[in-house]
Amino acid sequence: MPDLIKRYKRIHPGCTNKEIMDLVNAIKENKYWNVLPKEKDTVYVVALTRARIKVNNDNVVRVTHFGKILVDREIAKLCSRGKILLAIRENSHFRGKYVITWPAFLNIMRTDPELFYHSLITNDVKELIGVKQAKEIMSS
Repeated sequence: MPDLIKRYKRIHPGCTNKEIMDLVNAIKENKYWNVLPKEKDTVYVVALTRARIKVNNDNVVRVTHFGKILVDREIAKLCSRGKILLAIRENSHFRGKYVITWPAFLNIMRTDPELFYHSLITNDVKELIGVKQAKEIMSS
């Protein structure tokens, strides 16, 4: 576990030790977060691997809570260990639709997660969402 702390501290130098520990514990404890309080069809999960395995027109990524989910090819290149995926239920399974950095995720959860989600869905962003992009999405 100290290796993970060092790794994520290096990746996210602006985060406090507590924020890094929260990420490491989320990975260790297989956590997920509901995007909206009363809705179970959209969740945030932590990516555990890169999305290298190809299945038809999608890629597979290992995540907390679900094990494995599919992601679109265009966002598969953005997936890596420690990134947050916003997964949306499609029929009987979940699919990763958006990739968010840990600092951006913390910022979203502290400000207005519902506003962010609704703005994100209307804008349909297909890039890595960092703190700056998250603020832009919420202000649009």
